[in-house]
Amino acid sequence: MKLYQLSLLYLYGHEGGVSVSRAPATAASLMRRAAEAGYAPAQTALGSMLLDGVGVKQDRRAGRRWLETAAEGGARSGDPNAMWLRGAESLRSGDAADGEKWLRRALDARAGHEGAMFALGLLYEYGRSAGGLSKEAQAAEAVSLYRRAAAAGHADAAYHLALCLLYGRGVQQSMPEAAGLLQRAAGEGHGAAAFWLGTVLMQGRGGVEVDYDRSRALFEQAAASGDKRVVEQARRAAADLKDLLERARSRRQEVIGWVRAGGVGRETRSQEEAEEAAGLRPMAAPATADGQAEASAAGELEWHLGPDAAAERSRRREASAAKRRKLGDALARARAEERGRLGIPPQPHGRNRAGELFPSTSERD
Repeated sequence: MKLYQLSLLYLYGHEGGVSVSRAPATAASLMRRAAEAGYAPAQTALGSMLLDGVGVKQDRRAGRRWLETAAEGGARSGDPNAMWLRGAESLRSGDAADGEKWLRRALDARAGHEGAMFALGLLYEYGRSAGGLSKEAQAAEAVSLYRRAAAAGHADAAYHLALCLLYGRGVQQSMPEAAGLLQRAAGEGHGAAAFWLGTVLMQGRGGVEVDYDRSRALFEQAAASGDKRVVEQARRAAADLKDLLERARSRRQEVIGWVRAGGVGRETRSQEEAEEAAGLRPMAAPATADGQAEASAAGELEWHLGPDAAAERSRRREASAAKRRKLGDALARARAEERGRLGIPPQPHGRNRAGELFPSTSERD
């Protein structure tokens, strides 16, 4: 056990109030000695280090063997952590049936094992269980497992449960509950949760109030998190939203300045009077997808002005769109005629529908 604790000290740089420089190779050597002495937690740790190549050359086959040794020995029913990691390794390797077997063993050995519940939740969410349940039933079981793991403090489980609530996957859709879970996970440094919470706050759907400044801060947090799933998206979203807010606020002040200078028939003396005279309204969330804050310069003023200006801009946009459609249809007919002349069969075509922030279940599968 002392070898095991000494190995943890060199692996993490601190243990039991003592700090040293991290030395993964030394940690792996000490962990191997503790594992060979039959200490189950050391066997589990060595197996994990071999799987990921931490302090030692990666060897997934040897890593699996050490995990199986720890799962079968040590404590009376084996080490639940070894069973969990062995099951997760099978899932990562594409063997869902074997992974489910090991994860179930982990839960049998230690009820409430949050890592095993989360991994099983992933298995069920994507319909890969060998238990014969329908996809709908598996999705509901995934939600149940995520809830239990999230209640035990598992940040990834809280994040995935939030996504299920956003999509209405295996549970009734609830934006406020999803936002609360995302807030909790983001507070623990979860980059993807920060990105999605920023997206929800930018959209303001389902009872969640719009908060652009907080949304931008969350995008920046996600961009700095190092989470490869969202870093690039978050960086673009933060930059776009920053630019959008700066331009919109600048334009708002221009309009207020014009009104206060008498632009609506009489000079006004206060900010409040100017806003009321101009019919200025609070900014609304731009309709976007994938967390991207996009808006044309022509559309910015519409967010702030009253219904008359908005209607006029809408009329102009519709007229312009109609012209583009007419030209596009003419070109399409010309292409179709040319293809027919050359004997090329027609191809199906259609316009893309607008992107949605939260796609349907079928789109996500």
